[in-house]
Amino acid sequence: MALPNRFLAKPRTIAPAASAQLAAEQMDNAHVGSLIVTDERDNPVGILTDRDIALGVLCCDLAAEAVTVAELMSTPLHTIQRDQSLAEAAHLMRVHGIRRLPIVDAGGALLGLIAADDLIQILSADICHLSGAVQKSFVLESLPLPNHGSIFGPE
Repeated sequence: MALPNRFLAKPRTIAPAASAQLAAEQMDNAHVGSLIVTDERDNPVGILTDRDIALGVLCCDLAAEAVTVAELMSTPLHTIQRDQSLAEAAHLMRVHGIRRLPIVDAGGALLGLIAADDLIQILSADICHLSGAVQKSFVLESLPLPNHGSIFGPE
């Protein structure tokens, strides 16, 4: 089953040559914790998180306007194709130890982003539905069965 359409809103992007200062401002303005780094063709080449900026700029006491996104971004970028499943997304995140997975088309163009938090939200909703079904089953099983007699006639 393909990834749900709700993950196909194009995520925020930034160019590799942009400054860490600009990236931090964009993250703050958009209330996001990451930006997908794209090349001149708008294909994803890396990811930059607020943590990358904190560790790469603040911890080293560097000037954020002097550090480029390319210096801080995480590569290689692991992606998932639109027609892959949520289970495959979860597997890729687990295997590569990542929390965000850009969604691309067959040509590598950026389509969307799925985060570990998204998977947790979907899984918890599924567990809630399953729990409700199990509880309903227990209630039905605990009800006394009506005595309709025997198929062979009255007892």
